[in-house]
Amino acid sequence: MIRGNTPEEITRNLLRGATPHSVVASHSPGGRIGRALEVARRPFVVALDNPRTVLFDLVFRDGKELATATRMVASSCASLLRLSKIPGGLVLKADQEGNDRTMLGIAIAKHLRFDVGRNDVADIVCKLGEADTSSKGEGPASWWDGLDQAERAIVSGALDAYHDHSPDRGLGTINWAQELFFIGDQTAEPATGGVDITGRARCLLRGPHIMLPPGDWSLTASLHFSSDAAEHGFVLEATAGAALSRTVIRPGAGGLVEANLSLALAELSDEPVELRLYNERPAFGGHVSLLHVTAVPQHAAGEGAPEIG
Repeated sequence: MIRGNTPEEITRNLLRGATPHSVVASHSPGGRIGRALEVARRPFVVALDNPRTVLFDLVFRDGKELATATRMVASSCASLLRLSKIPGGLVLKADQEGNDRTMLGIAIAKHLRFDVGRNDVADIVCKLGEADTSSKGEGPASWWDGLDQAERAIVSGALDAYHDHSPDRGLGTINWAQELFFIGDQTAEPATGGVDITGRARCLLRGPHIMLPPGDWSLTASLHFSSDAAEHGFVLEATAGAALSRTVIRPGAGGLVEANLSLALAELSDEPVELRLYNERPAFGGHVSLLHVTAVPQHAAGEGAPEIG
């Protein structure tokens, strides 16, 4: 199994392998992967599922931390908007394929041009079934019911826009909770409290490291400044590959400030969206808190949102 979301990651892992046959798996394929598939006209499979089901697998079975898993699934949602529309893909949806795994295996083998018969596929499916533990233990519904309100808010804000999407309504507002952001430039500490701006000018906050579908986006960061921090100037910027948006914040008085950015994504980026907040000059005291960031699509990119896989 060769895993990678960019051509460089796939190439490195292929070079490390010692087998003539590999399966390449991308959970959040970047824009160049999609363009390469279009140019090469090679068959591939897109496996889609409910976002919360995938999140449950990452957290409950793989041991991922909730915020980390939410970033992974949200990025996958965005990237599969593009990949599922590329010619040559066999799109498989978990809620539509039924329980006949042999027929599903035959469809995959046929699409990938494997010269295997029905009995061969049935034997493979049988062996996979023996190792499958997906039906054992706690399920996604009971796991979700066990989350507290704050944990559900993290997930719902980042994923519900994709799950609730329809071609008529388009993609709705995405809300990134403060738990999806980090304090400073070098730490992995979640930005769940006030950040002390005392010291040199530097990066105070960054995140959420989540991909967005192509299109024009309006980003609004809700920030709270203490009275002594409000005397300073701040820079908020958003990047996603080559796309860049920046604004200067001068609070003037302590309290809530909403900073707006526009981000134009002509195509799917290989890089996730990252917001960074800097203070412009050294400070002797003060605190700033990020409450949340909303991302609102301004124009549809011409592609519907599938389930996630």
